Parts: sequence; C-alpha cells; structure tokens
Amino acid sequence: MSSNNKEIELKIKISNKQLSLLEKWLGNNAKYKGEEQQIDTYFDHPKLKLVNKNDRGFVDATDYFRIRTEINKERNREKISTCVKHFYEDPENPGHYSHCDEFETNIEDGKILVKLYKALGFAETCVVNKKRKSYQYKNFEFDIDEVKGLGVFVEIELKTDVDDPKKGKAMIYKLLKKISISDFILTFRGYVSMIWNPEVNFGEKISI
Repeated sequence: MSSNNKEIELKIKISNKQLSLLEKWLGNNAKYKGEEQQIDTYFDHPKLKLVNKNDRGFVDATDYFRIRTEINKERNREKISTCVKHFYEDPENPGHYSHCDEFETNIEDGKILVKLYKALGFAETCVVNKKRKSYQYKNFEFDIDEVKGLGVFVEIELKTDVDDPKKGKAMIYKLLKKISISDFILTFRGYVSMIWNPEVNFGEKISI
C-alpha cells in the first residue's frame, strides 16, 4: 500500500508455464521477502450491512472489514492486524473496481479482538486461507498466492503514490509485458467474492 492509503493492484491467473517464467524472473531481478500463511477473517454487522446481493445477482461489498493472522515459519513470527477497505467503481468499466482505500493497523491479541467485535454485534462472513510468497521489485510488490479452495493467483501492487488509478494500472501492465506475460486472466473481484459466489466467473481474458 502507498503512503496515501490508496491501493492500486491487479490480481491475475496465469498458466503454469507463465508462473515458472515469473518465478524465474523474480528470482533474478526482485528481492524475495519470504513465505507466510495468511488467514483473513471477514466481518459484517446487521446495522451496517456491508455484504449485499448486488444488481448483477451475486453477493458483493464495497467495504470490507477483516482481521488477518500472518504466520511466518521461516522467521518464527506471527503478526496480527485489522483492516478496513473501501473500493471505488471504475467509471470507465462498470462492475469493476479501480482501486481502494485501505486502513490497517497491527494488534497484539487477535482472539480478544474477535471477542470484542462479536460483542459489538459483528459476525464472521468468510475466512480466506492462503499461502503467500512475496517479492519486491522497485516500486512493485508481487504476491504469489495459493488460496485454499480457489487455486493459485498473482497479485501485483504498486507501492508508490499515484493519484490516477488508471495510470498506476498502466504501470503494472507495462511491467507484466516486460516480463513477457501478455496474456492472462484478470480477476475483477477478490478471494472473498469468489468464496461467496462459487458459481460466478470473476475472470476475463486480457491481452496486452
């Protein structure tokens, strides 16, 4: 995430051959940040109604509220954080999000925080369990995610301040083309939406 709390990223699915190419390229050009297990627990509140069925017929949200537990066995470390994300619809591509505002802070005791949220009336809506390998290349972060029940995805996030999400995504596309990944499946919703709506295909073929 950039310093202005604006998150600009792409989430894609690529072939096994492309994944091998990407991992080789990252190994030669990027800094390996490590591998960890991430368990994301999402919440909703009956008065807030963050989660609803949208006009396209699937369960959706523009605001997401979660607790994340990160377990890094390589460093024998556990990190817990809580986060709110607010997504903005892309004015040029209805039904797709252009970017989100992300507000996150670390906490000491996740179990106590869950009890606190539930005491306030929040209820769990979804748990996303994934293994994540992370790399840093200049102002870009690559995350290779193996998501339980969903498969393998690649997230590329711009880690510098760019006011225009369209410009930021163009920078990511340019980098993918440099790596020789020019054909892939772009997913226009996150892992939570995929779990909520297993019958919906949130991917579209992209060629750059």
